[in-house]
Amino acid sequence: VLVVLLGLVVAAIGAVMEFAFVESLSSDTVAVREYFRRYLGHGIRLFAFRLVLGAVTFAVVGGAVLVLFGDLLAGVLAGEAVTPSAGRIVVGVLVLVPLGLVVGIVVALANGFTTEFVVPIMLREDRGVIAAWRRFWPTLTEQWTEYGAYVLVAFGLHIVTGIAGSVVLGIAAVALLVPFAVVGVLVGVGALGGVITAATIGVVAVLFVAYLLVLFVAAAVIYVPIRVFHRQFALLVLGDTNADFDVLADRRLDGAE
Repeated sequence: VLVVLLGLVVAAIGAVMEFAFVESLSSDTVAVREYFRRYLGHGIRLFAFRLVLGAVTFAVVGGAVLVLFGDLLAGVLAGEAVTPSAGRIVVGVLVLVPLGLVVGIVVALANGFTTEFVVPIMLREDRGVIAAWRRFWPTLTEQWTEYGAYVLVAFGLHIVTGIAGSVVLGIAAVALLVPFAVVGVLVGVGALGGVITAATIGVVAVLFVAYLLVLFVAAAVIYVPIRVFHRQFALLVLGDTNADFDVLADRRLDGAE
């Protein structure tokens, strides 16, 4: 229960921070606490939308699983030994795999388009999620080829930048590990009489936590520019397809000047 609650809190904070992120890119000014307070209501609406989207996904896929294997699951919960037939497994795979792919793609597109295109409209025009989707829908349907091309290009860019970021982070993780490992070995070797004491374990634990914190900062340095690049790309596409939604309009003018 605690893990679920913590996950919900983090997800809610993340939803609010989507607006802080877009506002920072739009204004070229980072003021996290100010933006968090300003867009708290919008963030809660986005969080609720994501919850509903997740619940619908779970209901569709979970419902299909129950229809196909409900009696088997009931038997397992009752402590019975169940063995599904080969035919039933084949039918389950033929139904659940395509269903999972279709639902997964639809949900990924809905969530991605909401985050990348609907959130800026919510921010710019002070709308809720559904109202912003209604505002965005005519642009999406009229210029579906542009957004289709964006999905393909963005997918490729995510793969390339993801691989590049992982490689750089891996190199940084190894390089940062060296000094912590050296200190850890010296602490272990310097233990009184070669006996590992509670103090030695405590020092090693502190070193490990410090290493994770340093690695977290390194990951932020590596991945924040990547996230900025992807989000600005989406915002530029949105502004190019409908000038009313262009949250980067002022910055474009500044660049032109």
